[in-house]
Amino acid sequence: ISAPPIRIGWTGAPWTRPNDLAILKHLANWIVERPHELQLVHVGHMDNLPSFAKALDLDPALVETHPLESHKNYLQNLNFHIGLAPLDHTCFNCFKSAIKVIEYSALGIPWLASETSPYQNLCRQWSWSGRLCRDPSHWIEQIQPLLHDKTRRQEGDQLKQLCQKHASYDFGVNQWKTLLSAC
Repeated sequence: ISAPPIRIGWTGAPWTRPNDLAILKHLANWIVERPHELQLVHVGHMDNLPSFAKALDLDPALVETHPLESHKNYLQNLNFHIGLAPLDHTCFNCFKSAIKVIEYSALGIPWLASETSPYQNLCRQWSWSGRLCRDPSHWIEQIQPLLHDKTRRQEGDQLKQLCQKHASYDFGVNQWKTLLSAC
């Protein structure tokens, strides 16, 4: 009996992010060539709008989808093994937050992200080398170590601890208190 496939997920609204997702086309094709080993998952699907599969030029049957839902249900659907956080190199994306990888980290999901300011800054703040990807082939290089269960679990545990230390709910509340008391 073979092991279930490793689930590789992305969360978001693909109809608003086609350039960000284009970065993943090479990786997505590599993943779907291994259907018994790997499974693409998209959380945030909406019928009648461009899909994650369409943004990656894939057959929709190759991507497991979960609909766009409330935040509580959204978090419950983050049940994949590896998270993806692509961002195109644009001025707008330089000012985005790293919330996607923080959510992955809080749940102990190791991740790969674009080598862009939000993720570079988070890695620097957390003293974490990260799996930041520069070009399409780099995504495949960076994901390969995570295909090993032990590496994936260790990295997920480390990220969960870093998130608890640097980006927990209490940490966020204290940051707001500090900011508001300075006014």
